[in-house]
Amino acid sequence: MQKKYGKFYGVGVGPGDPELITLKGLNVLKSVPVVFVPVSREGKDSYALGIAERYLDFSKQERIDLLFPMKKNQAELIPNWDRAAEKVLEVCGKGMDSAFITEGDPFFFSTFIYLYTRVIKKVPRENITIVPGVTSFCASAAAAEFPLVHGEARLAILPSVYDMDKVEEVLEKFDTVVFMKVNKVLPQLLKKIERLGLKNQLVYVERCGSGEERIIRDPEELKKLDANYLSLMIVKKH
Repeated sequence: MQKKYGKFYGVGVGPGDPELITLKGLNVLKSVPVVFVPVSREGKDSYALGIAERYLDFSKQERIDLLFPMKKNQAELIPNWDRAAEKVLEVCGKGMDSAFITEGDPFFFSTFIYLYTRVIKKVPRENITIVPGVTSFCASAAAAEFPLVHGEARLAILPSVYDMDKVEEVLEKFDTVVFMKVNKVLPQLLKKIERLGLKNQLVYVERCGSGEERIIRDPEELKKLDANYLSLMIVKKH
């Protein structure tokens, strides 16, 4: 007899504003008996949960925290990804439906991807559903009223680990560039942008959609800033 697995959802809850959760995501969150919550360390608040918690009822739903430490060395993270996948597979194997919540979108620079690649090896594809979420760069462009691209313009999105030596090359080749998680490279990045004469064509956004949202357009102010991890910068040539 073939084993019956529960449904497993990867739900993007958006960048910070609970009202940006999609209707599909909301329906899933309210219906599943088990919710997986990503945390960076034991006892630490989950940013994703802070967005979605108003729609959850842990008197009726089970919360299971999954530990994903903030480390750059991926080899050190593999055991955490494996343990997280085992917990998901245990719930799915019992025939119970569950959802993993993640800020932004599940397939855009998300820890969920490492979980998904493991679960999909054991759980039938038809039992896994990805619910897309509003990405931070789209929400940030809207919040700052800073259009991303139009017509035939080209867009590039770079992660926080991009090669700073290639920043100018990317800015020259693309009409709009989104730099994700700029907190640790902000001073170097500003120097590159100024060198190309683009210092007045940028916007910095951090914790978009949350109560601590901050939007800054002045490069001089940015030079003094203690930037948050949940930050990005959009640079547009035209």
